[in-house]
Amino acid sequence: MADETAIYRYTCEVYDLLLEQSKENKHGEQLFEGSVVEVYKQTGASSRYYSSIRKLLISPELDPCITFLQRGNGSQPTIINLHHPPPEDWEKISEKGLTAPRERATLLVELEAEVNRLRAWRESIGEVNLSEVVRDFEMRLTRLENKTSASQERE
Repeated sequence: MADETAIYRYTCEVYDLLLEQSKENKHGEQLFEGSVVEVYKQTGASSRYYSSIRKLLISPELDPCITFLQRGNGSQPTIINLHHPPPEDWEKISEKGLTAPRERATLLVELEAEVNRLRAWRESIGEVNLSEVVRDFEMRLTRLENKTSASQERE
């Protein structure tokens, strides 16, 4: 539980520092411009938490707290649009829980799409009676064999 609480606490601290260092633009958006790594360092969070904090803040499964508008590098700063602080119910999210819901959700969507595709295919071909298909195939094969035998006898 300590890791879960730490991730949430650091996520809140990172958001608060981003907000403190942000400015409101003419469209009413709160924009942070600077180094996110420096913000992480200001919280005292271990670098092993950086990825988890970022995943939680930008999580599309949850209501994202921030949106990256520009990735920073040596010559340009990171620009982030801040939407809202992390809600209290995120305190229960574990580090493992940050990726598992997306994987399950993705698999569920893929499975539902495949089931729907199979249902549509089944409806398009109607009901299939395998014994009738085999019987029809055998009759066609027998006719073909008879035609081949008859042609060979004439020659």
